[in-house]
Amino acid sequence: MRFVTQGLEMMSEGYSKWKDSMFKITTHDADWLVVSKRYLADLQSLPAERL
Repeated sequence: MRFVTQGLEMMSEGYSKWKDSMFKITTHDADWLVVSKRYLADLQSLPAERL
């Protein structure tokens, strides 16, 4: 439930610590993987089955 009230703070904290990498935020119904822009080209080139 922390994400509901502090989601922006959690995203900002994760970005400041791991902005050139990736980090995971766990909510009550999902896990969110936040990925740096540096990996976007690699991810876009993968087939959907690999993601």
